[in-house]
Amino acid sequence: TITVKMNADPTQIGLDKGGEAKITLKPKTEGRVEFPAKVVGGVGGNFTVRATALCAGESDAVEQTFPALAYGVQKMLTQAGTLK
Repeated sequence: TITVKMNADPTQIGLDKGGEAKITLKPKTEGRVEFPAKVVGGVGGNFTVRATALCAGESDAVEQTFPALAYGVQKMLTQAGTLK
């Protein structure tokens, strides 16, 4: 059994499922755990999350920073023109 935890600053990110789940995997297989989240600390800026996987024999972790974008915000602006 593997305990998977997702940690983030609760003033920035609200995690469903309490940020923890347990899964059981057979040897040489992969698993997936999803943690739906919402930005709760306002709009803009960056937030950092840390994911850890712990079991009796080994463990692993990753930490990554993401941008907090408002829902519906333009993610790409394009412009066309000609030069003479």
